[in-house]
Amino acid sequence: MPVKAQDYGGVSIQLLGKDDRPISFAVIRLEFDSGYYFFTNTDKWGKAYFWITQEQLNKRIKLEIPDVFNKPLKTNVSEVMFTGFNQIKVVKVLNSRIITINVLDEIGQAPPLAGITNAATERTISRNGTIIALISDDFEGDVKVGAPLRKDGLIKVTKDEDRYEITLKMAITFTLYSNGEEFVVSVRWDGIEDRDMGNKMLVPYSADLRLISTRGDIKMLGKLDPITFTSSSGEATMNITLPEEINTAIKTGEWMEWPDEWKKGALMLAFYIDYQPSSQEEIYVYFNNAWMLALTSFLPIPPTISKVYLYEATFSPFVDLLINQNAELERQLEDAKARIETLESQLASSMEELKYAREQVSSLTSQLEVVMEEVTILKGELSATRTQLQIASLTLILGIAIPSVIAALLALLYIRKKTKA
Repeated sequence: MPVKAQDYGGVSIQLLGKDDRPISFAVIRLEFDSGYYFFTNTDKWGKAYFWITQEQLNKRIKLEIPDVFNKPLKTNVSEVMFTGFNQIKVVKVLNSRIITINVLDEIGQAPPLAGITNAATERTISRNGTIIALISDDFEGDVKVGAPLRKDGLIKVTKDEDRYEITLKMAITFTLYSNGEEFVVSVRWDGIEDRDMGNKMLVPYSADLRLISTRGDIKMLGKLDPITFTSSSGEATMNITLPEEINTAIKTGEWMEWPDEWKKGALMLAFYIDYQPSSQEEIYVYFNNAWMLALTSFLPIPPTISKVYLYEATFSPFVDLLINQNAELERQLEDAKARIETLESQLASSMEELKYAREQVSSLTSQLEVVMEEVTILKGELSATRTQLQIASLTLILGIAIPSVIAALLALLYIRKKTKA
């Protein structure tokens, strides 16, 4: 059966502290006789609004006020009852106090989101850098404060002090330069908290590169591809392709004709969560990221994550970046000229060495020719000497042999004569 409009209506509870001041941004847990329960939050005036049905009128509703550490606080009543719609019930919390924590990061700005991370973080998240937290009046101890892409910091909470300040260190840094066609972005991270990395799924981040004029006008120059953090420390380098008009202006020098508000503007790299979930389960189970929860609108279905810049890095004015680029090119040119001079000097020295080597070769060639001539002469002399030796040897042989032959012939003739006689 459809529920008629008069069958339900709005009621509210206002929380006051022991000093009768409204307790802002507190959580109230309400439980009905049926066992159904839900949570509601007070606004800055300490009021929480919710709807009940006609059947829930004149019935007791149990209530519980937990502090940011989920510790139940003492109240003057433990139940409320509404006898009609549009009623307000006042509940006093007897042992609570409010602490305020002003949060800055090391660049002197309030983070877009900040909260107490060793407590029920989603209850303490602030969007203006001022955390308002409900705790018990006897609490003393360390409170951990965090913000997206910043390192957690600790403050010591005492019973006597209700206002605190803390500066958080950045967990990521960027360097940026132009190569004429693209912007090269180097991202380094150190000390990224687990919640910023994700849980069963890694949180994807992107960054927009924007040129901001001195009048506050914005030109989108490009978007960084999504990046995830797989460890607490690391680095990555990515390129952002420049729009054609910017690219052409840089190459042709047309940027010199830009209005001063653009030439004197600043470059800003703005980091954000780049993801759209398909269900609530993804946010609660797969990511376990309080910042994601704070940025998610669950109605209508499917939920959507607001594009909020979690970290904005501002760089040198655009003209300075180009001047630095030109200075870098000039430095590289000077280095090249010095290298050429060195090579030319080395070449000149090598040419001198080559000339000297050639002269040595020429001298050695001349000496070799003289030696060869001497060798030829010596060969001739050696041949003549060999001929003379042969003649001398033959003469010696003949000188010894001829007298012996003559004597033998004479003896033979003598013998023949006697034989005839």
